[in-house]
Order: sequence, then C-alpha cells, then structure tokens
Amino acid sequence: MGLAGWRRLLWAAVAVWAAGLAVWAALALPAALRGPLPLTPSQAATAADAGARLLPAGRAPQRTLAAILPDGRMARMAVAAADGGARLVDFFATWCHACSLDLRVLKAYGARARTDGLPPPVAVDLRLAEPSTGYVVRFVHGQGLDFPVLLDATGTVTDAYGVTDLPTVVLVDGAGHVRWRHVGVLTLSALVAAVRAHAPSAQAAGRT
Repeated sequence: MGLAGWRRLLWAAVAVWAAGLAVWAALALPAALRGPLPLTPSQAATAADAGARLLPAGRAPQRTLAAILPDGRMARMAVAAADGGARLVDFFATWCHACSLDLRVLKAYGARARTDGLPPPVAVDLRLAEPSTGYVVRFVHGQGLDFPVLLDATGTVTDAYGVTDLPTVVLVDGAGHVRWRHVGVLTLSALVAAVRAHAPSAQAAGRT
C-alpha cells in the first residue's frame, strides 16, 4: 500500500474514533456537558414572555446536597431555600473558564446582597465532572468564596434544573418558583438589575 493509501486508512480510522466518541458523549455525559437542548414550543413561548427558560410548571426541584460552607465545614443543604426566602443559585464547574469569571461576579453580588437585602447566592458545582471533592474544596478556598457551594455528585440536580450550559444562574423565590434564569457571565450591575427586576417585591427594593 502506498503512502496515499496509508493516509486514507489513517483518516478513516480517525473518523470512526471521532464518531464513537460523539456517541459516547451523547449517552454518558450529563446534559450540562452536552450543550443546549431544543425547547418545546410551550417552553419557547414561556421563555419569550419571561425572558428566561423556566422549569416545567416553574417549580424548583427540592433537593439536598453536600455543601462546602463559608467557614470550611461540610454539611448538607437544600438547593432552594427552606426558610421561605428567595435564593440566587449559580451552576458551575472548576474547569469552566467562564465560570471562574462568573464566580467573581457572584462573590461581589453576595456582598451587595448582604447590604441591599437581595436574595443571597449559593453555587452548585458539577462534582460529577471534577477530580475529587478535595479538589473542589481547595478551589473554593483558593477563590475565597464566602457563600455555600453545593456538590452535585451525580449530575441529577443540574439536569433537574434544566441546566444545559455553564455557568447558569437561576433565581428561585421563597415558594420554590423559578423567577428568572441566565446562561453565561453577567457584569455585577447587570446581575443586580436582573435580580431586582425578577425578585419578590420585598427583596427588590433599593437602587442599582
């Protein structure tokens, strides 16, 4: 077989390998790592009205996960607030570059939330796609994050919230309804403005 023949054979092998990898990714990876999924017509209509894609029936899943608390302790914590207050939930992964930028904004938002009475932030790490829990703990401490970071070890919570891309931020009110969501990084001023626009009236007071 000549050189041209070997080249054709090599490229055919590469094509078969790439196709197999794509099939594996489609079957094995959680939705957050596979990319956006198409919306149904009803979901698209809801998104057009609300400015964000909502979960079915607008309800946030009531899930409890292991969490890294700001003081370094580990505990279990609900994703949606159990005390009747609204909460800003941010989905991220340590290997996601845009997420690192997003977490800096979220940290600044947390300080703003404490002074202005806005819904407090929590983050949900896609632990399923991380090397270890210890790795995430070191990342959280290294970033100086001062809000709880929950660990989604199976990807089920990320999928349950309809997250298909990282970072994604979701505003959940005290009744467990999803009020707003956004995919990608926002500036602090844009994030504060969006939260004020969609948060329950009691937590939307103040100035941007």
